[in-house]
Amino acid sequence: MAIRRWILVSIGLVVALMVACGGLVGAGVYLVSRQMEIEHTDGPAAEAAFTAVRTGFTDPRPLIELRDGEPRLTPAYDERITTYSGPLPESLHLLIWDEDAEELVRFSMPFWILKLSPHHPIHVPDSRASETRVSIEDLDLTPGDLAAAGPALVLDTREDGTHLLLWTR
Repeated sequence: MAIRRWILVSIGLVVALMVACGGLVGAGVYLVSRQMEIEHTDGPAAEAAFTAVRTGFTDPRPLIELRDGEPRLTPAYDERITTYSGPLPESLHLLIWDEDAEELVRFSMPFWILKLSPHHPIHVPDSRASETRVSIEDLDLTPGDLAAAGPALVLDTREDGTHLLLWTR
């Protein structure tokens, strides 16, 4: 009789764990879907969106640049990390224009989510491949390091018909 009770308790715990995992996955999907916006637009309208973001910053230099396809910290990062003393950014934003699909993708992620796993990389996806094009992990840069630089343009690159802008605010 006691063995049967333990079997029922074990099955109940497994089912409860599966429901909890499903709830976490559902919450994650909901969070991401609320943070992403995809719009079909033409090139001039997309360029206007990029210009509007850039004009919101006093320093137009990005903190990271791509040299020979590899991410590199710029002198702007070194300057910001040593001199910035204002409020920390609350979110990381991504704007991607895919010229071929004529899609403008806007995505934002609260910084507290990035800080949940401070040693994991921030990946910037390539819109036409399943591979990751830019990994901030290559720079040994944590979300905390990025936040310490304050609100700034992080990456502004154009490659193979895709324009990507990453910034903190």
